[in-house]
Amino acid sequence: MATQRSHDPIHDYAMRASSADMAAARAEWRVRWLSWCRLGAALVVGLAIIYGTRGGSSIVARVAGAIGFGAFIILIHFHRRAQARAQRARKTAAACRAGIARCTRDWPNVPVARLDAAPGGNGATARDLDIFGDVSLFRLLDVSAPALGGARVAEWLVANPADVATIAERQRSVAALRSRPEFLLEAALVGRHGQYSQRSVSGSALASFVAWCSQPTSSQTPWPSRGRLAASCFVVMLALTALQVGPAVPLIAALVVVQLLLAVTARRHLTATLSTLGSLLPQLRGLDTSMRLVISEADVPGSFGEVQRALRREGAADALGKLDAILRWNDVHLTPMAHWPLNAVAGLDVHLAAALDRWRARYGMRIAEWVDRTSGAQALTALATLAYENPDWIMPVVSDDTAQPAFNAERAAHPLLAPSIAVPNPVRLATSGSLLVLSGSNMSGKTTYLRAIGLNAVLAL
Repeated sequence: MATQRSHDPIHDYAMRASSADMAAARAEWRVRWLSWCRLGAALVVGLAIIYGTRGGSSIVARVAGAIGFGAFIILIHFHRRAQARAQRARKTAAACRAGIARCTRDWPNVPVARLDAAPGGNGATARDLDIFGDVSLFRLLDVSAPALGGARVAEWLVANPADVATIAERQRSVAALRSRPEFLLEAALVGRHGQYSQRSVSGSALASFVAWCSQPTSSQTPWPSRGRLAASCFVVMLALTALQVGPAVPLIAALVVVQLLLAVTARRHLTATLSTLGSLLPQLRGLDTSMRLVISEADVPGSFGEVQRALRREGAADALGKLDAILRWNDVHLTPMAHWPLNAVAGLDVHLAAALDRWRARYGMRIAEWVDRTSGAQALTALATLAYENPDWIMPVVSDDTAQPAFNAERAAHPLLAPSIAVPNPVRLATSGSLLVLSGSNMSGKTTYLRAIGLNAVLAL
């Protein structure tokens, strides 16, 4: 199926990179300006304190201090927003320049592949066709999160071909997505230019998370009942405080001791559970962001659309959002001066342990399937990005009809060579088992021709 060239990806990327550079410059100027404003607000607070302690009007000192402190808090919010905008603009510019490098096969400036190879990717065929390596097909496709779409792309490149119907559904998605550059760029920002730990590259953190979710949960877990006990203690303490009955203080003290004993046990449980998951939070947020990006995109035909419908129907992103909220609350333990007072009053860790157990019991067994679907969607996005960056490429027709030629191409070029120097050639193998005899002098391009056939066959399948 031939496609009519309707865009110039290099020009598009260059325009986006230029716009992102200007946005980054504006945001960085705003960051510097807000930094000075924060310093000014802090000085106002300091001067108000000095003024009040040196015999000045206490009312003036309090009003000035309150205004300065309030301004400081508000400025922190705007400063962080400006920093986030500057960081996103810089990443957008980097993603666009990486796209230009891929389009022109400027290999020194193409981002290095983060996965060496898939299992089975070190075979003779993969090595001879340069499927993996410094100058390779996988490096052109490495725009996804390594533990998700990256691993799935690597798997597809070396696995036995899927059936014709599956290939056709994938092609429908790739053909639709290649005309959505905004989505492809956003996917690259999430997958290729997001913040990932080293464990996320190998996939060990994500594998630990999936394994933990898949463990069977017992209905006899004590944490929900202990959570109810902690909530009851909190309500009784509030009631005693409000009623101001005679023995309120010793009763409240006893309830605080109960809360702390429950919290100490819960903290041990949380530490033992979460320590096995390694750098879970960056992985979880990356997975959550990837899922939400897939779900929020307008409906796509083919395999990608099946993933969209399944994730929406099962509430995958909302489920991960709930777990993220639990883990954010768990971060309070990093601030002991807030952590233990919350435990003493409300039994925070007990409620976190109970919420974590409830979450795993409700959603845990679905996580492996959600990760698998998201990986497939990212892999299709990577193929669509490659198709977008090479607008002259066609969508191949794959058929199991034995009456059709085994391989038929009018202008097959080597995908790893720059379009400006790649020489396209016709290829036709009439039937399965046909032989193609090549002859020519040394360095005349015979090996390049054969590798062009092999790599185009890998892409078609």
